[in-house]
Amino acid sequence: FRFSLAITQRSMAMMGSLRQFLGKCMDTLPAPERLVLSLCYYEDLTMKDLARILKVTDSRVCQIHSKAMKELKARLQSDTAFA
Repeated sequence: FRFSLAITQRSMAMMGSLRQFLGKCMDTLPAPERLVLSLCYYEDLTMKDLARILKVTDSRVCQIHSKAMKELKARLQSDTAFA
């Protein structure tokens, strides 16, 4: 039981660090990418909802989302603490 509790506590600490790191990375993204990710993941809006709100096509929202995710993935992979 102690071993699994230690793993859980360590996992939670790691998740907190990861969230903080991703938040900092998101802050450096261009405004449209940051907005799409925020609305998608924090407000649980669909791509169709985002397209309507941003007054762009669904495919444009998908392009912005993909670009933002690629950038976050690259930054995550380049950071030695999370690689």
